[in-house]
Order: sequence, then C-alpha cells, then structure tokens
Amino acid sequence: MDGNLLSSGKILTKDGKLKTVSVKAGKRTYFFDEKETKNNDRFITITESRKMTDEKGNIVYDKHKIFLYKEDFENFVSGLLSIINSVSFQPVGEQTNPLVADENVGDAKAETE
Repeated sequence: MDGNLLSSGKILTKDGKLKTVSVKAGKRTYFFDEKETKNNDRFITITESRKMTDEKGNIVYDKHKIFLYKEDFENFVSGLLSIINSVSFQPVGEQTNPLVADENVGDAKAETE
C-alpha cells in the first residue's frame, strides 16, 4: 500500500494528504490539499508554489500556504467569489468602493493595499 491507514479507514498519502488537486498557471502551481487532524477533523491547505532561480542558479520553489478549516468554508468561498466577480466583470478603469463588504461574507471587510 502506498500510504498510511487512519483509524477512520481513510488512506493518507506519504505526505499526510487525503486528496490533492493541482492547478498549473504559468510559473505558479496551486495545490489544494485535503488533510485530516488526529481527531478526524478535515481541513484544506491551499499552497501557491512559484518556480524560481536562486543567486547560484539553482531551481528553488517559493511557497505560500494557508490553512482553511471547515467552519470557515462558507465565508471563505463567499468572499472569494465576491472578489472574483468584482475583478472579472469590472470594466477597465472603473473603480469599486473598497470599503463595501458583501453582507453574506460574515465578518469580512474589504481592504486596499
């Protein structure tokens, strides 16, 4: 067998994942990993991995990861879809109000850089 058997009967991969979905986007790859805690609580990690070259010419990967827990799924997805819709359907040059938050996004507040 190519993984570890959990007490719940699920099989983990060598790196502790139940399932992985990867999305390639140019020099970036996004990994969506389903994982499980010792208490059988499932969560997701989302990792952005960028292929880069260091000062010695070696290939290295710059990674950024977030952990997303089940109790946050609904607000996260609502906020993500809200901002995707804003970016996707905004005419070039038109600005949106950065302080308006969708009432379905829980406690999320829009921020600007």
